[in-house]
Amino acid sequence: MKIPRFVGLITFTALPMAVNGIEIELRYDYDTSGFFNQPGAKEAMRACADFFEEILVDELDEINAATSGDNRNIWSARPWHPATGNTLEIENLVVPANTLIIYPGARDLPGTTAGFATTGTSVSGVTSFFNQVLYRGQTGASDTPSTNYGPWGGSISFDTWKFDGSARVWNFSLTETDTSKTDFVGIALHEICHILGIGNADSWLDRAGSDLLFQGATSVAANGGSAPALTSNKGHWTNSGDGPYQSTTFNSFGAPHGESQRVLMSPISINNGGGHNVLTDLDLAGLIDIGWEIKLPASGTVSVANGEVHFKVPTNTGFTYRILQGNLNSQFANLGDAIAGNGSTQTMTFPLAPSGKDFFRFAVSTDSAAARPAPRKIAKPSSGILSHEWSWQSKNCCAH
Repeated sequence: MKIPRFVGLITFTALPMAVNGIEIELRYDYDTSGFFNQPGAKEAMRACADFFEEILVDELDEINAATSGDNRNIWSARPWHPATGNTLEIENLVVPANTLIIYPGARDLPGTTAGFATTGTSVSGVTSFFNQVLYRGQTGASDTPSTNYGPWGGSISFDTWKFDGSARVWNFSLTETDTSKTDFVGIALHEICHILGIGNADSWLDRAGSDLLFQGATSVAANGGSAPALTSNKGHWTNSGDGPYQSTTFNSFGAPHGESQRVLMSPISINNGGGHNVLTDLDLAGLIDIGWEIKLPASGTVSVANGEVHFKVPTNTGFTYRILQGNLNSQFANLGDAIAGNGSTQTMTFPLAPSGKDFFRFAVSTDSAAARPAPRKIAKPSSGILSHEWSWQSKNCCAH
């Protein structure tokens, strides 16, 4: 009698950091046009924010002038009003630790623009508060060149009228696309990436040379060893010359892992062959190069055939993957060599051990985090009064 082979699969993630996660708080205070009263709109916006909450694990300082210990400390969040385009002055906004605040809304955007992200800050106070507001405790954010980023958040405007004068109709489905409508998921993911610093963070711009080639190490690796080119305003991966860049999809919003797609952070948004536009390997690499600490799930599939065990592992550039073998009563050991992620789903095959039961684990760790200093709070001297004003808006973003 032939005894069936038992193979068990346990997954885990190995990270060189505490995994607390970032919360993205969506506030509809300035959705004065009522755009997000449409069925499915808030749910779709929440799902896009949740996607980033699940992979971002930085630790951000609280911003709170009232508890900063000095009444000279004042600041204002200065994004554009998402429904009017005027500059907002949100005085002494309290931003909880490990939290980003986003104000979504909608208005008639110029030309073919479908989405528009803005952020801005005005701050005055002692150095410790100044650093708290601008850098949120992120090591390297104030360095020259900058290697990290700690924003408070921003605003996002979604377009209401198309260039031809017709009302823009949005598709809020998380699973199905409609080429007659504008894909909300793709635009929302794109604009949140801008708020996370693509196109505007010092740690992004300091890697964007005068030749418009982006020299972030992870992005170069994700682009096959060549520095990817940027648009003239350095806000997106280029759409001309070497572009539009194709990269591999990150499994999300119904897109499988490792399929070719035009990069999400192109200045032109298109439906991905009938599917949602999602984050790609190159877009993820850009966030890593800005300084975000990213946690990815350790996942994959295992099957047995012809005396061999076969693994399929979704991978991304900047991460290392391992397969471990053992049993429930012993320590797990590495099976084969570590796998360098490259955005594809990689397949590995090993001879099946002679024992009657095998358990396997997938493990993922970040190359990028190991290359940077361990997360710690930046030094906060408290002498002198500093002031600063800064604003940014996505230019000609997300034509559709």
